[in-house]
Amino acid sequence: MASEMVFGQNWGSLMDVSTWGHVIDTGVLGTLEYAVDTLEVPLIVVLGHHGCTAMSATMRAWHDAEMPDGAARAMVEQAMSSILRRGSAADSLAAITTAHVVETGLALLDRSPAIGRRVDAANCGIVCAATDQVSGRVRVYATIGAVGETDGALLECV
Repeated sequence: MASEMVFGQNWGSLMDVSTWGHVIDTGVLGTLEYAVDTLEVPLIVVLGHHGCTAMSATMRAWHDAEMPDGAARAMVEQAMSSILRRGSAADSLAAITTAHVVETGLALLDRSPAIGRRVDAANCGIVCAATDQVSGRVRVYATIGAVGETDGALLECV
């Protein structure tokens, strides 16, 4: 589904960077840095979904030591690292997805000084969320930086 439909925006009004399992590579970082620095995009949304096949592959790897071959392995390794960093139980796709979208948002700050500067200056915020597979509703799991009407908190995780 197009991001504009999820967020009720006009066609072409959003910059969409789609990766399988939120893999952050130089292409993703370059695109996001261009968006926040050049286009002055005020918000990055890390949007996962609870029926994600990438997170299913991560769950298999976690429980059955069944690592995929090829490039998919990098995504599974990043998602497994998210589980460890969050101290999350890997007992459901929802838990894995939640841990990974939050850690992906935090990783953007760690891996991109440009994004970090914009967030620190309150010129950009990051929302880490996931859509429910059944209802399609978006649930926010963390906000980082200046995101809408907040009480000034730099990081909020639920």
